[in-house]
Amino acid sequence: MIFAKHLMRAFSALLILGAVVSAQAEFEFRTYEFPGYMKIVVEPAHQQVAQVDYLFVVDNSGSMSSHQQNLARHIDTLIKALTDSKVDFHAAVISTDSGTTGGSPRVEMGEFLGSPRVVTMQTPNALDLLKRNLLLGTNGSGTEEMFAPLQKALSEPLLSGKNSGFLRTNAGLSVIVLSDAEDQGKMLATEIFTFLAGLKSVHGLVKVDGILAHSGTDSNLCNRDDVNVPPLKIEDLIKLSGGELFSICDADLSGAMEKIGRRNWPLVDAWVKRIPMMVVPKMDSIKVTYGTQTILPGDIKRGWTYDYLTNEILLGDEIEWSVQPPDTTLDVTFVPLAWAK
Repeated sequence: MIFAKHLMRAFSALLILGAVVSAQAEFEFRTYEFPGYMKIVVEPAHQQVAQVDYLFVVDNSGSMSSHQQNLARHIDTLIKALTDSKVDFHAAVISTDSGTTGGSPRVEMGEFLGSPRVVTMQTPNALDLLKRNLLLGTNGSGTEEMFAPLQKALSEPLLSGKNSGFLRTNAGLSVIVLSDAEDQGKMLATEIFTFLAGLKSVHGLVKVDGILAHSGTDSNLCNRDDVNVPPLKIEDLIKLSGGELFSICDADLSGAMEKIGRRNWPLVDAWVKRIPMMVVPKMDSIKVTYGTQTILPGDIKRGWTYDYLTNEILLGDEIEWSVQPPDTTLDVTFVPLAWAK
C-alpha cells in the first residue's frame, strides 16, 4: 500500500455542518493504492460553530414591562459580541402565552412575534428591529408557560410555516428565557430538553439561559409574579443544557449578554468543497461515500460533480453531513484512467 499525505488550506467557503466558516482550516487527504483501484480518504477539519439561532422566550404578563425594556436596552451588547466574533445569527421572539390570543390577526402559541419574524445578521437595522420585537407588552396570560410554546415554535406546522427561516439544523440553538415566573405547564424540564436536543445531531449544540427571579434571589428584593414560586423547572432545564442563570432584577444586563454572545460552542466537523484526484479517473468508476451514506453523482447541491479542467471532485453545499457520527471520513474510490486502458 502506498501512502501519501496532502494538505490543503481552505478559507471562507468551507462547510461546518452547513455553516460558513470565517477562519481557515486544514484538511488531510490520504491516498491509497490497491490492486486495480485507488482510494482517497478525506479527514474533516474541526472548527467552532459559526451559526447560532437565538430564540427569546419573553414573558408578556402584566408585571414584565420594565424587564422587557431592560433586555431590549442591553441587547446591543449581544449583537456586538456576535458581530465581533463573525457569528451568523438568527433571532426570533415568542411569548409565554399558552393558547391562541385575541386581537387581529390572532396569534398562535409559539408563533414568532414582531416584524420581521426572524431577524438575521443580513437584516437592515437588525438591532433596532430586534429591540422592537422584544417589547411584547403586558397583555399576555398570567398563567405563563415557557416549555409548551417553545416546543410548538420549533415543531410543525409552525416550523415550516409562520416560523420558517429560523432554525438551521446544524447551527447552535440558544434559548434565552426572560420571566419573573415559573413555567406553569405540565411539561417537565427533561421532556423539553430531550425535544430540543433531538433537533441537533451534535452534543452541546443547544444551550438554554435564563434571566429570572431565580431560587437564589431574595423574593423580597427581587419580586416574582403573584404566584411567587421560584422557577425550579426552568432552572433544571438550564442545568441540563449547560446554560447560564442570570437575575432579572439586575439593572445592567450587558454582562449577561456579553457572556451569552461570546459563548464557546463545541467543535464540529468541517468539510472541504473540492477534492483533488491526484490522477485522472475513469469516470464511471468513481464512488463517493461518507460512512454508510453514498454521495450520488450529478447532483450539484446534495451530491458531487467532476471538474474536468482541474481534475477535482466538487461537493454540493447541501450534503447532509450530520447523519454520520463525528470524525467520519469521506472516501473516494476510483480506477485511474491509465489503468483502465
